[in-house]
Amino acid sequence: MYTLIYYRYFNKVGSDVEFNSKEWWKIPEEYDGNGEAEAKIESEIATNTRYGIVIDSGSSQSRLMVFSWEDIPQVIKKSKPGDKLDRFPELRFGVDGINNSGSYKISPGISTFASADTNLEEHLGPMLEFASNVIPKGKHRQTPLFLFATAGVRLLEQKSQGVLMEKACKYFKENSKFYIADCQQHFRVISGEEEGVYAWVTVNYLKGALASSLKAEKPQSEISKIQEKQENPEKYNEQDSDSGDEYKFDMDNKTFGVLDMGGASTQIVFRPNTNVSDHGLAHMSWLTFRQLNGNDFTYPLFGTTFLGYGSNEAYRKHTLRLLERAKMTSKDVGFVEDPCLPVGFSVNDEKDPAKFNGGGSLEKCVKLSTEIINRDSECKSNFCIFDGLYFPISNFRDMQFFGISDYWYASNDILKLGEQWDMRLFVEKAKEFCALSWEMQKEKYLNPSIVTEDKLRTQCFKAAWLISILSKGYGMQPGDFSTDDMMTSLTHDPLKHATLYVANDIGMKEVSWTIGVMLMKLLESIPPSPRSLSRGSKPKLVLPSSITSSLQNTTLQTAGAVYLGEHTLIAKSTSSTRSYPFNIHISPYYILVFGASVIIVLLLASKLDRTTYTKIRKYVNSVLRVPRKYLPFYRAQPQINLPLPLFNKTN
Repeated sequence: MYTLIYYRYFNKVGSDVEFNSKEWWKIPEEYDGNGEAEAKIESEIATNTRYGIVIDSGSSQSRLMVFSWEDIPQVIKKSKPGDKLDRFPELRFGVDGINNSGSYKISPGISTFASADTNLEEHLGPMLEFASNVIPKGKHRQTPLFLFATAGVRLLEQKSQGVLMEKACKYFKENSKFYIADCQQHFRVISGEEEGVYAWVTVNYLKGALASSLKAEKPQSEISKIQEKQENPEKYNEQDSDSGDEYKFDMDNKTFGVLDMGGASTQIVFRPNTNVSDHGLAHMSWLTFRQLNGNDFTYPLFGTTFLGYGSNEAYRKHTLRLLERAKMTSKDVGFVEDPCLPVGFSVNDEKDPAKFNGGGSLEKCVKLSTEIINRDSECKSNFCIFDGLYFPISNFRDMQFFGISDYWYASNDILKLGEQWDMRLFVEKAKEFCALSWEMQKEKYLNPSIVTEDKLRTQCFKAAWLISILSKGYGMQPGDFSTDDMMTSLTHDPLKHATLYVANDIGMKEVSWTIGVMLMKLLESIPPSPRSLSRGSKPKLVLPSSITSSLQNTTLQTAGAVYLGEHTLIAKSTSSTRSYPFNIHISPYYILVFGASVIIVLLLASKLDRTTYTKIRKYVNSVLRVPRKYLPFYRAQPQINLPLPLFNKTN
């Protein structure tokens, strides 16, 4: 009695990061016709094992990661009767889960080879040799390879980025049989936001939070809310998007947020659990996952990158500010005191004859590093965290975050504080370390394989920077723990009550955003369920329209219901021009079916008494399982003029 209009989930507005490769998972093993070779392959690894390669090309090094997993059709085939397969495939690190077969690092970063007179083969060759040796030769043709470049390459001119990625792709295509369907999809420079989202996928996949959060949903309560809005549209009048309308997301949030502190930038990614304004939707990412049973689920995520707020960039700004202040009092600056350096340590500025002498004071270092955080930039949204960037006001009282990269290194390589973040203990240990002389620091902590002199030299600043960014930036921890007034109390502390963990590995698996990339690729190989197939959904990441290079508005004109991931949604019927992360595709077939349905409904409704009509309407609404948390563009439909019993209350 009703028709559901489906749409292909993402479009021109958001940046669609789906992998458009062919069905690489159907490529068979390759044998050379030699019986011995075939026997060797069979003995090395089971036939139903698959492999994938992701190369993380950062600013200081490139790291090749090898992943393996059991062939999806085999997993499904071997499942026992009654197994709902409502889980994700197991992704292993390395060949047969052996860690030393899964990673290869090489320095310097790939951006060093951007100029025409450098030999890129010196950088890529050793990684290719490693992967070719650890992955069975017969599996090469069916093994996809991806190279995603980050911080260092982002600083290059766009043309240089393209040339570098093209050269890298050409090298792998000419010198290996690894699967590369399209250079533009397999060799890319990814944004900080995309990198952050993949890190979020990694943490929540390793913690098992993706599956547990899906099982924890309570769709019936959400259905009742939508039914109430349908039955009482006069209480929910449509308003302009600038009026402060908000969209409610899942309050029962079982996932972990992620904080990533890199060298050039820092990221924060989390799943909203409170209302997000109409304006805020332009800043949301959308992740569609697929479980082994073929059902798709979509997660809304907020993630942002603060460029120039990575630990290395922050330290560069810090030294520049010290030098500029010194030059304000004297043109000939000989020495500049840097409280973030250890006492007894001196270093010359790279571009200036001035010399920086260590002062060894955490309190002064925190005060100076806090000044780097720009909270005075114009905020064009309801709320900005700092640097004028939008941040959704959320309830983090019971939310948990994982800090990775320098959050882990700065608290554990030297201070040995463990996974549970305790700000007071961190400050206490950091203060003791900063007060040590350079000679004492080297005597107690220097270890060439883990703690180098460069790491010792920057440890005090990195500790101060984490204190500043967490307190002054995110407001995650109390800012009044020091009698020396190290922090300024904030009027709004969005993350004050959140719990923070720091980690380098979870469950013996290293936390790397490359796991998120490989998992999203692997999910493509899962056959869609009839429900997912009918809705046209598939595993993909859609980045927010707010960070795409060209924003386009999409006009939404529809009546009835639309699909988002695994849930049915009620869409607004009136035409409006807004930036939404989706695009509706309606075939002539569905238009005809919908028109016929309208006529049938009208004929039936005219012959029903009110009691029978009410029972039918309640039954139809009860089968529309519509969790409102997945409806970022939900509105009641008071302006629909179609006399449809399903959507309008009649007198």
